[in-house]
Amino acid sequence: MGDMTADGFRSAGPGIGARRSASTEISAQESSEQLHRVLERIADGFLALDADWRFVYINGSGERILGRSRAELLGRNVWEEFAEALPTKFYAESVRAMREQRPVVYEDYYPPFDRWFEVRAFPAVDGISMYFTDVTERRLAQAHLRQAHELADTLNRVNEAISAPCDVDKSMRIAVAEAARALGADRAGSALQEQDAWRIRHLFGMPSEYEGTQLNVGEIEQVLAATEARRPLVWDEERREISVPPEVASRGLHGMLIVPLISRDVLLGVLRFVFTHPVRLDDAQLDFARKLGNSVSLGLRNAQLLAAERAISTTLHTAALQVPEEIPGIEFTHVYCSASESVRVGGDFFDLFELSENCIGLVVGDVSGKGLEATAVASLAKNMIRAYALEGHTPDVVMATTNRALLASSGVAEFVTAFIGKLDVLTGELSYCCAGHPRPLIKRESGPVELLETKSPLVGAFDGAEFSANSVVIGREDLLVLYTDGVIEARCTDGRLLGEQELARFARGLPSTQVAHVPHAVLAYVSRCTGGVLSDDIVVLAVRRAG
Repeated sequence: MGDMTADGFRSAGPGIGARRSASTEISAQESSEQLHRVLERIADGFLALDADWRFVYINGSGERILGRSRAELLGRNVWEEFAEALPTKFYAESVRAMREQRPVVYEDYYPPFDRWFEVRAFPAVDGISMYFTDVTERRLAQAHLRQAHELADTLNRVNEAISAPCDVDKSMRIAVAEAARALGADRAGSALQEQDAWRIRHLFGMPSEYEGTQLNVGEIEQVLAATEARRPLVWDEERREISVPPEVASRGLHGMLIVPLISRDVLLGVLRFVFTHPVRLDDAQLDFARKLGNSVSLGLRNAQLLAAERAISTTLHTAALQVPEEIPGIEFTHVYCSASESVRVGGDFFDLFELSENCIGLVVGDVSGKGLEATAVASLAKNMIRAYALEGHTPDVVMATTNRALLASSGVAEFVTAFIGKLDVLTGELSYCCAGHPRPLIKRESGPVELLETKSPLVGAFDGAEFSANSVVIGREDLLVLYTDGVIEARCTDGRLLGEQELARFARGLPSTQVAHVPHAVLAYVSRCTGGVLSDDIVVLAVRRAG
């Protein structure tokens, strides 16, 4: 490769130099000096190594980046001077470039400097030249951007979990686990204020026996501190915003994050994240923690309100579906199926009650809408219809009176479809009013199925609406089937609505003497038609005269 000059550049061998003219030597020297000036001006580090990996040149930027002078490095082996690079790409890629005699470009992290470098290496038979650039800031920016995307994605998954209409404990466990993984926490959980104490819930990375254990005094102080601050509090390598007892810190605790859960100035609890490895939480993670607290607080508060609403709705709906176990003069069976798996709440209702010694009141109805309001209106309508029927009014008057009462009731926006019938158990005469409700059917002993007439409008929809009564005779062996629109409006797997005509055809095959079998048979038929997926609640009530 020739002899080295004082500045680290190669000079030609003596045989060649003797044959060069003076002008050629001057030109070569000028070129060398020009190259030297160029390499000294560039911001990248540049170094040249011989075939034995010894430094033959390093520019000023290279000295600055490596923290070593030319005097220290020239003539020395790079892998002996920087032995920490042996298990890294710096060594592997350099060896590969020399072996294959092909340029390589790569990036790697050098632990002693805590820096990232991009290296462009150009091999030759007698050595290798390398340009190396500090790309730490770019790598950090990329890492921060990647972290921001990951935290945003995690927050979206948390929002999706916490707002899902399912068990709140399941949602909270998902939220805690997702957040812990995003923050790099080793352990996590919530602390919720229950009736008697603060208790640990929704564990991540902790043994299950800790579920439900009480917070100690020190942990409660951490909760109260975060609540007072109304923001996430940190205990890590830089900050000591939380009081952590020395004996706890000595057991391998390197970091803790307390996120308060506050909704409308009501303290719901906190999320706690524990780090058993050295950690320094950055601004992006703290911003994530703040948004996490807001999302979980809102979801938890909504879940609590929804649970309270469901409890009220369930109580009201239970009342709307409650009937006596038996009534003299008739045999009856009923079934109710909710379209919602999570809670039995809806607007369907039915009723059976004695009007006199030989007269029975029959009611089936449905309220538009769902939820607490529909359930409340269902309970209200059922009680109104029963009350007006017990006053001795005919079915059409009962419906007209209920219509006026619902319209006069403040805050009632829903309308009602309903059937009210008065059955004389001795004569079998059924006087009825069917107000916008699906037509009940009669399965005659002789086989035919009749659909009752309906000529009356919805209840609670129009002021001054006129309602009419009809009558029909129910034989001893005849079967009366009443139902809500969830039956005939069920969407079958082939896309069609089941409809009252198909229901009537199915009813022809039902045994009129087996009352207990009928409602369940109808429900099973609907379930088969829809593939088990109900779009609305269903009530089926089957009645037969006793004797």
